Amino acid sequence: MRSNEQGDKENNGVVGISPKARIPRLVYVVGCDIGTTSTKSVVVDVETGDAVARASSFEYAPDSPKPKWSEQHSDVWMRACFDSIRNAIASGKGKRVSADEICGLCISSLNPGSGIPLDKELKPIHPALVWNDSRAIKEAEEAVRIVGLERLAAITGNTSDPYFGFTKILWIKNNRKAIWERTCKFATPNGYAAYLLTGILLYDLCYAGNLGGLFDINHVTWSDELLEEFEVPRDKLPDLIACDQVVGEVTSQGSELTGLKKGTVVAAGGDDAPMSALGSGALNDGEHIFMCGTSGCWNMIQDSRAHPWRMTTKLINYPYVIEPREKLESFGGSKTTGHCFRWFANLTKSNERTLDEEAELSTTLEKGIIFIPQMMGERTPDWDPSRFGGFCGLAGTPTRGELYRAILESVAFDLLRHEAPANRAGIQLSKTMLLSGATAKSRVYREIVANVTGYRVVYPERSGEAAGGDALIAALASKQVHDASVIKDWLRLDEAEASEPDEVVHRRYVEFFQKVWLPSYEALKPVDDALTSWTVR
Repeated sequence: MRSNEQGDKENNGVVGISPKARIPRLVYVVGCDIGTTSTKSVVVDVETGDAVARASSFEYAPDSPKPKWSEQHSDVWMRACFDSIRNAIASGKGKRVSADEICGLCISSLNPGSGIPLDKELKPIHPALVWNDSRAIKEAEEAVRIVGLERLAAITGNTSDPYFGFTKILWIKNNRKAIWERTCKFATPNGYAAYLLTGILLYDLCYAGNLGGLFDINHVTWSDELLEEFEVPRDKLPDLIACDQVVGEVTSQGSELTGLKKGTVVAAGGDDAPMSALGSGALNDGEHIFMCGTSGCWNMIQDSRAHPWRMTTKLINYPYVIEPREKLESFGGSKTTGHCFRWFANLTKSNERTLDEEAELSTTLEKGIIFIPQMMGERTPDWDPSRFGGFCGLAGTPTRGELYRAILESVAFDLLRHEAPANRAGIQLSKTMLLSGATAKSRVYREIVANVTGYRVVYPERSGEAAGGDALIAALASKQVHDASVIKDWLRLDEAEASEPDEVVHRRYVEFFQKVWLPSYEALKPVDDALTSWTVR
């Protein structure tokens, strides 16, 4: 008879397990981000942070039955989510990645606004009114009348505006009464996807904060007093969970949907903006990143262990995707930043790379060409859903490159509008701004942002953006890593390309912003109000 020691050596030290039954080494995680126009998934090697496989879904877009309305059926998100996860896993097989080696999944999503109304069987019964829907103007005004801005801000950290999901929930309550009566729960896209995979429905803290007027940011929980004031039954909202915690494990049904093995850990996930910030290396107090997706999000991280949270209702405030009781994200930005880029490319039957090259050779300041990027109303810092986008200062025959450069510059000028309220609130920011999003690959765009804002701009080329942040949380939740700071090693930030501001050009841009761009934006307010009155008749 062989000794136990001999048997252990043959079995790699695992007593009682034959070599054929050896437990696979779990070294991969999957991150998936359900975006406004497509869904992306990535398979990440936990040891190196390398993205070993990627996949994108089919493209889609919210429905817009009326001006400034924006809604989406949840089945589109779910198909895109599960297809992209399955395709990412399949494409990894060529690199010897199998489902047996994937230890965790995390899903983030666009801000779903109202969320997905579900019936008592947790089946969707109405489209979600997504983040850029502006229909709930009356509900936002009524919320102020009922609660008062000061009290609302004291409890939630935020103001009342059609951007916030709670106003869209109230719109459904007031205008879709049959749907309201049938609604058992409101779910986020990432929360509903996790439910279909695990059988457990929860609501993450990040989105709860971004919902606005039903959340107590001081106690990091649903606000019973605001729920009562707005007559929203507490049981219509799922229980809360931190973004970096485990919802459950993949069931047999979840395995069929995604190709993941049964028992794979599923983390809660959260909002794609802070998840992109995490995936691009914004982790500590004072670190900040501008994410240019469909919207623009200047994400600023605060840590109460460094100083008390400093909030202003000129920005949006909610718990961060990691350490939500200590870390706060404050952010602002145009609702249609990346939308403007894609709109102009489609309109001119071009592409962003070609337009980028033309913009580099163009000048706009000398000609006074400006663009206003608020094509779906304005959220931060002035909260005005009546605003419109458009060009000003056109004379003669401006070129396509000049017009596109004006769009690129407008995004950076809009950041300057947000810097002032952040400074007044005492939010302290690093001199380095991280940059993410598809347009961040553009050297011209990075230089414009650096020269307009005066920040040193760093582009983490290895960033998986929101899906990369999801991958990190999947690794944390599955206990493959124990410290979120590993993201900085994954990204190799010390090797990332940096754009330094040119002080002379920066001063020129600031002068143009103060003397031309901002006064033009303010002067157009009556015109936008007239357009709003005309289009809502």
